[in-house]
Amino acid sequence: MDRPLSATQWIFGDEPLRRVARRLAELGYDGIELSGDTDSVTPEQVRKIVEPLGLRVTSICGLYTSERDLSHPDRGRRRAAVDYVRRCIELGAGVGAAVVIVVPAAVGRIRPLADRQSEWGWAGESLSALAESVPPGGPLLVLEALNRYETHLVNTVAQADQLRRETESARIAIMADVFHMNIEEHDVVETMRAHGTAIRHVHLADSNRREPGAGHVDFARVLAALESEGYAGALAMEFLPADQDRLARGLAHVRSLQTQVRQSTG
Repeated sequence: MDRPLSATQWIFGDEPLRRVARRLAELGYDGIELSGDTDSVTPEQVRKIVEPLGLRVTSICGLYTSERDLSHPDRGRRRAAVDYVRRCIELGAGVGAAVVIVVPAAVGRIRPLADRQSEWGWAGESLSALAESVPPGGPLLVLEALNRYETHLVNTVAQADQLRRETESARIAIMADVFHMNIEEHDVVETMRAHGTAIRHVHLADSNRREPGAGHVDFARVLAALESEGYAGALAMEFLPADQDRLARGLAHVRSLQTQVRQSTG
């Protein structure tokens, strides 16, 4: 079965949600990954926009600024980050999103502010508190590993999986971002196979952060690996720039490969 294809809202910049949703629906996308802009939108407003277009909200992409840092030495900043993710959980639950994306250290903070062991422990404490906030049937929290040029604490899928296991919560899983993995992992496909049972969300962008098919990532192998591991989540496009031609090409490329994988394994 083909996995639902969505695109993450933040790649459209300041474009209004209504316009973004209309663009995706016109191209034949299945859904949208909503930005975690919890102060400017309500679940009711989101549903009124996306549901008439036949779209679903597949996921919530948290926005982890320096003021929302789950592993920061300052307790106040960690508390602010936890409160923010709780609002993302509420938003996700209200729109039926399957996952909320969590980055354990702020995006842009590429160096530690304390020793690594302490920051790792603070991240774990923050995640444990968040896991208790997820309502029954609410979205999973999926840990995202970003490349070393964007953050410092969790750069590989193995590190994300280790942090997940240490929290000992069934409400926390991991995700795979092909672009970041292309930089940090020895082998993207083998990493996906090694951690496949814990992966609950996937971001798609090619090696140059353009649409799938515009770089050198072998997406046929990526999709085959996900299929072999029984992956049942969404595939969310996260490439730049997000113009209509690239959105169409990326969608067509992935859908064509999904068909090939389904035929080869059927």
